Amino acid sequence: MFSPPQPSLQDFQVTHVTTNPISPLKYQRLLRGWSQNDLAVEIYRRCVLEGNVSVGITSESVRRWECGIHQPSPVYRKHICAIFALNAVQLGFLDPYISNRHIYTDISTNSAACQGELHISSQNLL
Repeated sequence: MFSPPQPSLQDFQVTHVTTNPISPLKYQRLLRGWSQNDLAVEIYRRCVLEGNVSVGITSESVRRWECGIHQPSPVYRKHICAIFALNAVQLGFLDPYISNRHIYTDISTNSAACQGELHISSQNLL
């Protein structure tokens, strides 16, 4: 009886291999065993405790942030950083190569009120 030859490793060719790196935000969420909805609920809870009850956070919002489709607004970013005890750079919300010098240069063209606001937030970024 005829038996077909067994394929060898050389008979197989890998045509496409992809590795999809996950965002730092998604990594932190998964590290804690949370779903996207769990994170959305926690952000919402913190907003309500702060008196901001008109927030529109959903698991779809979290998905968009993790995929890089959108960035969280400063209101949400503040709570996300507090939840994970990490800063905006560590969570992938800001480019780590932007120096304070560039931030201060950019705000020099803004109004005095905006300068104070951006100056305070730039100190909290790093």
